[in-house]
Formats: sequence, C-alpha cells, structure tokens
Amino acid sequence: MNKSRIFELLEDKHNNISQPPSVLINEALNCIEFTGQWLCHAVSCSINIKEIAVVLVIAHRHDLPIYHKLSQLWPISAQLSSKEKDVFCNILNDFCPKLKSDECDEVASLWKSLVAQQSYECTLSGKVTTHVSKLNNDLSKQLVDYAQSKLEPAKVYSHEQSSERLSRVRDNDQFIADILSEDILIAILQRLMCMHNLAQLPFAEPPIFYRYRDGQQYKWHCDFIIPSTESVKQELMFFGQRIATTIINLTDQFEGGETKFKNWGISIPAKTGQLIQFFNFENGKPNPDSVHAGLPVCAGDKWVCTLWFRQRPYWLRRSIWPV
Repeated sequence: MNKSRIFELLEDKHNNISQPPSVLINEALNCIEFTGQWLCHAVSCSINIKEIAVVLVIAHRHDLPIYHKLSQLWPISAQLSSKEKDVFCNILNDFCPKLKSDECDEVASLWKSLVAQQSYECTLSGKVTTHVSKLNNDLSKQLVDYAQSKLEPAKVYSHEQSSERLSRVRDNDQFIADILSEDILIAILQRLMCMHNLAQLPFAEPPIFYRYRDGQQYKWHCDFIIPSTESVKQELMFFGQRIATTIINLTDQFEGGETKFKNWGISIPAKTGQLIQFFNFENGKPNPDSVHAGLPVCAGDKWVCTLWFRQRPYWLRRSIWPV
C-alpha cells in the first residue's frame, strides 16, 4: 500500500472530495497498514468522536501492536457512564454493525479517555500559564529515546532565509516530527499536550523536540514569525501567524535551563509533564512582550517538546472522516 494514503485522502478532502464512512471502514477492515496509519493520524489530530471510535475498534480487531502500545502508554483512564457507553455502541451500530459486542466493551473506556477533555491542574495563571499534564515517566523515557536518534542542529526563522542555524541565538539540537505522524508515540504526545483544549489540535504545527546539554540555551526571542521572505509571507497568508505556544517538559533531572520571560518577570523551572503556555499575539498583533529564553543548562540534559498554534488550521491535520 502507498505510504501516503492518508495524505491522498486529506488532499481529496481539501479539494472537497470526501470518501463516505463505508469506504474508509471497508478499506481499514481489509488493510492493516491503512488502519495503523489511520489510528496514528486520528490520535494525533482528530477531534471527531465517531472517527476515533471506529478506528479504535478496527485496530483492536486487527490486533495491531500499535493499538496495544496506545492502550498501554496512554496515561489517562476513564470510566464510562451507561449513557456514554450507549453513545459509543450506537456509533458502532451506525457504522460497523457487524463488530462484536465484546469489542465495544474492551475499547469503550480507551475511547472516552481519548475524546473527553481533561481539566489539568493549573499551577500558574496570567500572561503565562502552567498545567500539570498526565505525562508519566515511562512515556517520557520512550519519547526521549525515540527522539534522541533523530536529532539534528536546531534552526530558527531568520531575516535572510526561511530557516537557518544561528548559533548566536541557539546552540541545541532538535527533531521535527512529521505532521502526518506514523508513530503512535508522537501521536500520543501531541494529543496529551492538548487534552485540556482539544480544539487546538488542528491548528498545531508539527511537534519539535529539543535537547539542551551543558551550557546550551535558546537566547531571548519571540515565537511569532517575521515575514522576511516571499516564501514566509506566502506561508503566513495560508496558515496565519503563530498565535500561541505550548511547551512540555519531558525531563527535569538537570540544573539550570529555566524558561524565562523578560518583560513579564516570570522564570519557570522544569518539571516533567509540565505544560508552559502563552500567547504570542495580543489585540491581533505580534506581542514583543512575549520575548522569552531557555536559560543555559548547567548540568545534565534538558528535553522539551514544543507545539506552535497558528491562526488557521492545517489541512493535513483534518480528520479523514467526512463532516
């Protein structure tokens, strides 16, 4: 099967051609590879409760290893009320009437835990907010191990070209994941970072993992994009600006490396699983007061993952389910 099947379906949908649910379901029932890709895409991007219910049950029926990995690593648990279970079963009856009732029972709790928005504990409010996500040590370690083998020198937007390495601004390493993620680990993290505001998911850029070693830092900067080239201007016309930033701390066993906001008088030490969030726009304009820095690491390795959110959604983050 063509690895870009999800891309093809999204491209068709972008051009106002959507496949009916029956076509998607039949393809998934007959193709394990497509089901795996669909599961990863749905977990990382979809806020459609029907789509997530259907793909979970089909992945369970195929006994996919990534389904079991999702079930094992997803750190949020949920209990269904009888009404919620009826909703889940009615979705399956509408779209997958031949699936067994025991599949409904086994998958329903996982489904709810993926689609029910969470109330993460807020530990700081104001210009910058921090929340305690459900990231656990096992998931964090697997994410760091996965990203470690894919690191390359970090880049930033510049005035001369769309992106280049600027050691005078930052000197760490990064891994930019694909927006069409085919790894369930990456899919899990993206969803986990947005579980307190699931509506953000379609607006997120691809996640970027950053590693900072001893002495490495990201000096004072803002996250909004300066329209310095024609290609950047065109991109901004299509997707809009980066209006918000979410950073998740993947580790905290290091010294230094605080996230500091110069004009807001805020300095935030790392805690594994902590979400740091702030807006780069105010009153419809880039806000230079959002200038911030990742202070130098004094000892150990600092790992974070960043999601930037645009003004308009990415078409590659749309659900393949017809709306």
